Amino acid sequence: MEEWWLLAASVWLVLLLVFLCRTYAKWTLARRQVDELQLDAPLLPRDIRDQLTSFPTDRSPRHRLDAAALDAAQGVKLCPVCEFGNFVRFESCVACGADLAMSPTSVARHRQSTDGQRTVRERRAMKRREWVRKVDRAGACFWQGRGSGSTRTLLMAKSAFTVHFQQRPCSSPEEPETDDHFVQIVVDGGLNPTAEATDVQVEFCHPLSSGNATQLPVELTSTREGAGCFTSWHQELSQCDFPTKFARFVELANAQLAHGDGSDDNTIDLFVQRDRLFADSVAQIVQIPRSRIGRATLRVRFDGEQALDAGGVYREWISQVTDQLVTEPGAVFVCNNRAEGTYYLNPDTKESLGKAHLDNVLAAGRLVGRALLEGHTLGFSLCVPLLKLILGQPLDIEDLLSYDPDLYASLQSILDRPGVDKLGLDFSVIGADGKVITLLPRGENVAVDDHNKRFFVQRQVQHVLVERVQQQLYVFLVGVYEVIPPPLLMVFDYEELHFLLCGVDSIDVAEWQAHTKYTPNLVGQPVLQWFWELVAEMPLEHRRRLLQFATGTTRVPHGGFQALTSYDGRLSPFTLCGVGIHENHGIIRSHACFNRLDLPLYTDRVQLECVLYAVFDTDTYGFTTH
Repeated sequence: MEEWWLLAASVWLVLLLVFLCRTYAKWTLARRQVDELQLDAPLLPRDIRDQLTSFPTDRSPRHRLDAAALDAAQGVKLCPVCEFGNFVRFESCVACGADLAMSPTSVARHRQSTDGQRTVRERRAMKRREWVRKVDRAGACFWQGRGSGSTRTLLMAKSAFTVHFQQRPCSSPEEPETDDHFVQIVVDGGLNPTAEATDVQVEFCHPLSSGNATQLPVELTSTREGAGCFTSWHQELSQCDFPTKFARFVELANAQLAHGDGSDDNTIDLFVQRDRLFADSVAQIVQIPRSRIGRATLRVRFDGEQALDAGGVYREWISQVTDQLVTEPGAVFVCNNRAEGTYYLNPDTKESLGKAHLDNVLAAGRLVGRALLEGHTLGFSLCVPLLKLILGQPLDIEDLLSYDPDLYASLQSILDRPGVDKLGLDFSVIGADGKVITLLPRGENVAVDDHNKRFFVQRQVQHVLVERVQQQLYVFLVGVYEVIPPPLLMVFDYEELHFLLCGVDSIDVAEWQAHTKYTPNLVGQPVLQWFWELVAEMPLEHRRRLLQFATGTTRVPHGGFQALTSYDGRLSPFTLCGVGIHENHGIIRSHACFNRLDLPLYTDRVQLECVLYAVFDTDTYGFTTH
């Protein structure tokens, strides 16, 4: 009898477990479908504002989403010079650098300035809304110019162009098709397991005649249905201030990651040797399927290290591997403007690395996409033309000013002076290998004169910014778009995208201190005051290294120190933990996964200073212990 009851109980237990498993599976599937709908559904900007302004400001945010919503709910500081919408905690504009508390007299003087009297940074910021996407009553998206109406502006608008790559069979391997508007190129195959050898042509169109302003330079066939639609909802969102757009971006990015890639295990582990960090990382990143690269959770393990990746190891890894995009031999990006410190795609990667060079470029695009998706920042700045190409925005000669000021001045002088035919120019340039490159069919026989000089300058700009790096540009954009759906990008202008990628360059010690937590044994201890005094006295580079030592990254999150997170997006504030002097051999120990420093309770300021500065005399990686 007892055995019968045990058997019956076992059967009922099995049936109950089956029922619970099926119920959970149905709930998970339904939740994923809801997340997918939320990801695709646009949100009316005024609805966004209603939601954000209702955020309880007296409640501490717990997630990256909360921090972004709180920033938006607090309002915006509009720059009096370039009208960029800054977070209220900023004292200077992140776009043009102007003082946000500028006096009315100074504002009036700035607005009366000419382009020649403004800094390059101010000109760049004021030009960011020159072309905007609009949606007509029929739902079609088109470009609208917003120039000042001056003769110079109108001439610039006439020479503007958009870039579109299209795939098609090669008509003749011996004689690639070329004319005034098309340049056929071949992109190496084998970029990732799903890529095939592809023939690609690049098309230049004037913004007003392109027909479809939603078209980005590269259209992925595997993009989710509807992902490329720019509707009136997106248009209204694009007109919102940046904090509101940023909050919506974080919400959608988080929904994409939360939805996952549909697999049972949504985690991809990367195993990397430190002495082969870049090569190992690239080899594994390009092998991740396109369907997973923008949705799976990435975890990193360094060979021979026992660190637990609760966020710090991954932050350290992505910070180091993106830094090597500009430092490795055959770097993906090269500094094209020393004065501004901006980077563009390296046209010579193939000569340096051979056929595998596009693997590095694809990995770079995917890394930039992941940085955008997860809120990480790059340690270098991309040049304005590359930012505009990512967003699919029109280019013109003014974009050369931030790319190469000397080339810009040279081409501008051709436009400004009469009698250009006396210079003996033709429609050809000399490549880096010394070979002649024609800008038109038989361009070496077409002389430049006052009638065609504007077209000559336009072709020079197209060659320098697009054709010279056409393979690298195509593959880089593929990598970015594999991670970030187009509507998440289209609502931003290039200055906003720059901030998303780079954040702020400075480190505000007062803000850092204000958003720090302490263990009880530090309260009232002199070591705490000495610590912050020493940090305040540090140069910026040392503050960056200390921040990297403590958190795994050299840059402050977009939301400031209040937005430091762990791997899952949950807020993890910087914490100082007091420990005995004899613990850890008296050194400062970091737990970057948890944004924490173990601070010995020194009773002498000089001793603390020696221990703190010892951090800068050693490599600041491999420090996360648990």
